[in-house]
Amino acid sequence: LRSVPWYSVYGDSDLERDPCLCSDNSSVCALVNPNASDLDHFFMPDVSWYKEHPELGVEVIGMAPALQQLDRICGASLCPGSCVERWERRLLEASRLFRERRESSEAASLLVLSHAAEDRFHGEAEFLEAVGGEGPRRVVLA
Repeated sequence: LRSVPWYSVYGDSDLERDPCLCSDNSSVCALVNPNASDLDHFFMPDVSWYKEHPELGVEVIGMAPALQQLDRICGASLCPGSCVERWERRLLEASRLFRERRESSEAASLLVLSHAAEDRFHGEAEFLEAVGGEGPRRVVLA
């Protein structure tokens, strides 16, 4: 079971007291690990990321979550004044990454990982239409 990398994305409780909330530099984020060969830790190269698996016809896209308790989490951070804006910017970057990968990926299937996915994509018609919809590639939400 530990002979393959495990992929990860952030969730609400993961970000409490994480330096990621107060920096634009994702390398300071506690859970970010860009080394897929490091099987002792989950693989998460950035807050939002993608990894191609051409041998499987799959691309995995990890997306920053829409934090259900963003005000509370940011209020308890070391940077309550800039935290909400920073995270909202990361959400926009995650949506842009999804659109870019959906357009340019050659994989037959896109596997999208996001914490509390139903909440993350609520109201994002473009994304919701892509999941399980018609198109050049299949989009699966996990």
